[in-house]
Amino acid sequence: MQVIVYTEYPGQAPQVVEDQVTYPLTTALLAVPKSKVVRGFSFFGASFVYVIFEDGTDIYWARSRVLEYLNSSRAACRAA
Repeated sequence: MQVIVYTEYPGQAPQVVEDQVTYPLTTALLAVPKSKVVRGFSFFGASFVYVIFEDGTDIYWARSRVLEYLNSSRAACRAA
């Protein structure tokens, strides 16, 4: 089971998307409970982060945890 986080950063090169979006999100989502693998991909103006969970993980629980960690990482970005 997986949760995919899609983010747009229009007009930005893949390296900028990687440095400013994909890498920080991937790093934050590594701490999500029951996650097995976190993979990030950067493209022109877009980022995909895949959070792959242990077998049997409830989809609604997983989505809630990902949203929690996204919100906490967003709060940390604002504070910086």
